Amino acid sequence: MKLKPYIVIGVLLLGLVGVVYGQIPDDAYVFYGTITLNGDPMPAGVVITASDDAQGVSDSITVSPAGSYGGSSPNDDKLSITGDENDAITFAISGTGCTNVLVKDTSRPLKQGVTEQLNLLVTAECVTSSSSSSGGGGGGGGGGGGGASVTTSTSETDASIVTSIRESLPSSWGGDVTVSRVGTPTMKTVQATVLAINQLKESITEKNPDIAAKLQQLAQSVDNGEMTMIPVQLIYQEYSIKNNDPEAGDFQRIMKRTLVTAKIIVTEDMPESTLAVLIKGFAKNDVVFNDPQPTLIREGSVYAEWLFRNVKKGTVKEVSYILPEAVTEGSDTAVFVGGEAPLEEAIEAPPTELPPTMEEEPEAEEKSPAPSKKPSPLVGIMIVLGIVVIGLVGYLVMSKPKR
Repeated sequence: MKLKPYIVIGVLLLGLVGVVYGQIPDDAYVFYGTITLNGDPMPAGVVITASDDAQGVSDSITVSPAGSYGGSSPNDDKLSITGDENDAITFAISGTGCTNVLVKDTSRPLKQGVTEQLNLLVTAECVTSSSSSSGGGGGGGGGGGGGASVTTSTSETDASIVTSIRESLPSSWGGDVTVSRVGTPTMKTVQATVLAINQLKESITEKNPDIAAKLQQLAQSVDNGEMTMIPVQLIYQEYSIKNNDPEAGDFQRIMKRTLVTAKIIVTEDMPESTLAVLIKGFAKNDVVFNDPQPTLIREGSVYAEWLFRNVKKGTVKEVSYILPEAVTEGSDTAVFVGGEAPLEEAIEAPPTELPPTMEEEPEAEEKSPAPSKKPSPLVGIMIVLGIVVIGLVGYLVMSKPKR
């Protein structure tokens, strides 16, 4: 009996699959994630290039949609670099239309055989309006000016921000005020860990028992594998408020405020997610929160918590609050956790307060999947050998002449 051609073709195709599967390099570092420019989602179409200069290899990917490159699904594009363990991976960004483009922590160590989420923070000088200069002009042969840096103020035109800052002012101030932005925003990224939350909880337990209990809930939800932590960006913008009332005393002429925006880019669909912000160093009622309003615990510190439901991948979530003084980078700590189960069900401890629920349209935050090892070539070789042996045995049995 002759072996039918389609059987031979099937065996060869299966063998080819095994070879392709097995030839994924063990030393490849594969990654994807979110990318921001000055705190905002990076525009789509920008090109990210990752390079391992020690090996002379590089790979590029295009940002799509805005704020994301690649994806966690097996069929999604990803950046892939092959090299030695701990080789320095550097990043280059092109197509932003900005100058002095820098990637925070631009050099990352290569992790052989690992696929993981790697979020990139990019800063750049993106000029969208004309800048003003201040002249020296000193009299009497003053020589060349020193070119000292001057912090400029710009009148705030966003009515909602002006209203929020006015509401944070003392009642003795009238409505005739001028609100101006001072300088440019500063930004920090908070990547919380279970260890860091537990350490923070221990440091505040005595004076803030209810807040400590909430922090313990967050840590337990992640430690139990029910929820995932996502980095939070905190953006600080200083404001100067001038009292235009001619009868106001000198000490009531100028006040400072800081608008803090907590921003998260969601990377996976999250049926339940919680953003928590702990603000230390201010009196209980000094911090003013903008809508959406959080659930608050005001003890020695201020703890704010927002619960979001049905948050979709790619969603950008933002909340904001106003501090009663000029702060370039506060001691605020922010934690964002999300997952399949509601926070109150994912942990044993009873919640002290439940935050208001907000149904959301797609704007995203991301889970960070655990790093996964790529299959070894040995697996593919074994698959091929197994298929060949089975094929040979089948061929011999089927081709043996009948008696």
